Amino acid sequence: MPRHYPLLSFLLLFCISNAGMGQTEPEGKPNSIGVLIGHSIIPKGAKNGITTAIITPSWAIDYNYALPNGITLGWHNEIIIESFEYESTENQGIVIERSRPIASCITAGYQYKSILAYIGGGLETAKEGNYGLFRIGADYSLEMRWDMEFVMAVNWDLKVDAYDSYGISAGIAKRF
Repeated sequence: MPRHYPLLSFLLLFCISNAGMGQTEPEGKPNSIGVLIGHSIIPKGAKNGITTAIITPSWAIDYNYALPNGITLGWHNEIIIESFEYESTENQGIVIERSRPIASCITAGYQYKSILAYIGGGLETAKEGNYGLFRIGADYSLEMRWDMEFVMAVNWDLKVDAYDSYGISAGIAKRF
């Protein structure tokens, strides 16, 4: 069993177990847009022909729309601002380069108090080609003044027939 399945199972069970509990109203401001800075971790990265985990800087712009029952719909975008190489999952030993890939996905989630757990799918693009992606993640937000929030996020991206990556980021979001 791959290592990331326990995390995926935990987040899905968290969403299901909390369905209907502590539903939050969007308080007249259901929209949220955030800018986050973070790092993406590519476990099957490659440096000088050797497979090793690579940590690359990234930026994200996330939009979420909160429905009155705690369900959220979102559009999450991320750019890894460095080029990197990874070992192909299809052809072991073959190293493939990615030049500043941009990932964009549509998400659906559930907001429980300050935690938003979400799942979604989309596309990662780079000049070397495009990959479909599947994303699961969670955000934790702390309310600040002027309808602002400090957001901390973690996510896991599965790029179809390519590589996995994990993201850790923090930033500011504005509710409107």
